[in-house]
Amino acid sequence: MIGYVRRSFLIAGLLFAMLGFAQAQTTAPVVLLTTYVVSPARLAKLIDEAKRAGVPLQVLSAERDTPQALQQALLPAQLLVIDAPHSSVAQVVAGKFGAVLSSAKAPYVMVGEVAAPLVAQRFVSAAWAQRLREYWRFGGSSNVRLAMAALQSGQRMTVDAMPAAIQLPSAGFYHPAWGQLQSQMPPMPKQLKTVAIAVNNAVFTSDDTPWLDSLIAALEQRGLRAYAFYGPRQQKDLFWSMTHTKEGRLVADVLINAALVFNPAERKAELERIGIPVLQTMPALAMDAGQWVQSKDGLALSDVSYYYTPSELAGMTDAMLITARDPHSGALQAIPAQIEAVADKSAALARLQQTLPAQRRVAMLVYNYPLGEGNFGASFLNVPKSLHNMLGALQSAGYQTSAPAADVITKQVQATMGAFYKPESASDLLAQGLADTL
Repeated sequence: MIGYVRRSFLIAGLLFAMLGFAQAQTTAPVVLLTTYVVSPARLAKLIDEAKRAGVPLQVLSAERDTPQALQQALLPAQLLVIDAPHSSVAQVVAGKFGAVLSSAKAPYVMVGEVAAPLVAQRFVSAAWAQRLREYWRFGGSSNVRLAMAALQSGQRMTVDAMPAAIQLPSAGFYHPAWGQLQSQMPPMPKQLKTVAIAVNNAVFTSDDTPWLDSLIAALEQRGLRAYAFYGPRQQKDLFWSMTHTKEGRLVADVLINAALVFNPAERKAELERIGIPVLQTMPALAMDAGQWVQSKDGLALSDVSYYYTPSELAGMTDAMLITARDPHSGALQAIPAQIEAVADKSAALARLQQTLPAQRRVAMLVYNYPLGEGNFGASFLNVPKSLHNMLGALQSAGYQTSAPAADVITKQVQATMGAFYKPESASDLLAQGLADTL
């Protein structure tokens, strides 16, 4: 993705001046204490840019490293940067490393949230720390370069000589052809079927957009218009506001969710209010694309808790995995076949919205539980009665179907299941109108 705004030449000149000023500065290391919520792609870009800028950067993990390891790293350090983007991890950092940091003499800056006994910065100019914090917060290639130039220069450079951070809107719209993030929804004519893609803002603070560009391109190859959006995770009407114009017109026909869900009940109510099909996608964060193809499991349990379970509670079921983690760059890799599958399904759902209910074909599945040719059910659910109610609702909505009584449904389903145990009875189902051929 191109930077948030086109200021390449200006930034390049300022960076040259900052780095030129820094040549005589100390080569003492900068210690970065990072946390698990920091995107691996973002961390990899920080490390790469530090090398390019000549900043000796030592990275420690708040989860894996000990207070003693941090204490040793701080002895020769010129500065400690604590990257704790959320209050939950800030509290963990404060509890685990607070005593060490209280007794250490090294200056530090917290670029995320602050939790006692730690403070926002210590032995560092508040204005200088705030500018560094802004570079870190908004992210993106340009801001990362500015952050490393600031670390290389140190506090001898005044804040007035440091360029302002390139700000990331709190909520925005994205398409690779636009060149920069848009804070307002661009014009969306009604002619084209449109797919809206919800993503985390880390996609942009980490410049981790190639997989998203691949998905947008695949959708457009199928004659669909597509755009991505992000916004504050706790905003109750985020999906609504990013799929409607200011006048209240719905512009999206299908929604793809690739973002974390933090309030499933609220998000579910919002999606029901929007009333369009939703596809849930997932990343394989614990493996790369090749490992995922060879994997017998396909998904680590850690990914289930973060992406699968909350989304399912919000009503976004049948998740499709479309990306995996690149072990070198930390970025998400698009899995081409999976991207194509999501694009195909999106196109099919968009077409389905133009099809009259009477022309739609619907399949219902039941569990053969417990095993046996006459058994179908589910825990705490009257399946025959539920099927009767569902068929009645479909009939009322204009679908071509009947709504047999529960006892009739029971006999019909038992007859069809019997063919799995006695294949020779399958031909009888055709005569009874209980089966069809493909």
